[in-house]
Amino acid sequence: MRIRKTTEPIQCHNCQRYGHYAASCQHRKTCLRCAGHHALADCPTPRDEPRCANCSRHHIASYKGCSRYQRALEEQKKKDAQKTRPAQGNRSVPAPRPDKPNSTSFCSPQTSDLQKKHDEAMKKIEERHQLELEAIRLQHQATIEKIEEANTQLFHQLREDTTTQINEMKGRIIHFLGDVLHHLIPTN
Repeated sequence: MRIRKTTEPIQCHNCQRYGHYAASCQHRKTCLRCAGHHALADCPTPRDEPRCANCSRHHIASYKGCSRYQRALEEQKKKDAQKTRPAQGNRSVPAPRPDKPNSTSFCSPQTSDLQKKHDEAMKKIEERHQLELEAIRLQHQATIEKIEEANTQLFHQLREDTTTQINEMKGRIIHFLGDVLHHLIPTN
């Protein structure tokens, strides 16, 4: 049996949406990495080009910094708070103890430690992933700036070359017209 933290929203591993499990999902399969309709194992998108299935931003769908995750987290916290509040007139329901959070009250210490290590590892992976994405974004921006500069230089060179060619053609046309006029108009 798997125990989930009550403070974390449920995320479907089929459609990547929040609020239900994959076993009860009625939606199409959606990739965790690119939001395409295929399994993550079949994803053709490079790891450094993710797109969230929930908000369409550049991160995987399980990223805890996602705006949709944050919204689902707030909703889950509200639901959990309602579950732990005693009903009016019934003061016998104990409030949760601050020294023992709900998320680990039914877990063994080993499971709790593993969950903490897992959460820390996932946070490090997400942070590294965001740093890598930022580095790629900066590299992409620098490449675009170089291309724009090269395009500007190329445009100016082409304009200069074209102007030179036009002036040469004008000179040839004027010379040609002079020769034609010279042959057409007799000189005395």
